[in-house]
Amino acid sequence: MKRFLLAIAATLTIIAPASAATCTSTSNIGMISTPGFGVFGNSFGSVQHFSDCFTFTLNGPGSAAGLSWELDLSWARDIDLTSVSLSGGSLPSTIVDASPGSFSFGNLIAGGYQLVITGDVTGRNGGFLGGGLAGYGGLFTTTTVQAAPVPGPIVGAGLPGLVMALGGLIAWRRRRMAAA
Repeated sequence: MKRFLLAIAATLTIIAPASAATCTSTSNIGMISTPGFGVFGNSFGSVQHFSDCFTFTLNGPGSAAGLSWELDLSWARDIDLTSVSLSGGSLPSTIVDASPGSFSFGNLIAGGYQLVITGDVTGRNGGFLGGGLAGYGGLFTTTTVQAAPVPGPIVGAGLPGLVMALGGLIAWRRRRMAAA
């Protein structure tokens, strides 16, 4: 049984680095304000799997939401977006959204991020005029995160008021017991 578990662990160790996404192309969107927006996209002239990386810097805390669409201008090829993921900032790990048509990522802090668009161009290469282009486009917007309200003086006065009431109750009881 131990050998079986060791064999599985060794296999997963070998497979894991191979399945990690590497960027087939990288673009820098630049600094994005909150609120603000960014635009991304790419086109392909051949059949392939792709992981396009778009880096950007968020200038303040916020949330991001976006849309993407497939552009199929080819009679020989098709494009299929499979996921959108976000890493960087203070995120402990990569967040993957498997619905690339519309995606959202919340609770982001200021810092550098990488948006990765993953998909496949299928069909055949060649043909009349090379088969045409397939691609995708998208945009995302950032919104400012509202800070949680700070308790006001009425809420903060509750503890001193409770201590004063408890002290008054103790004094009243002492006077009553002394009178009896």
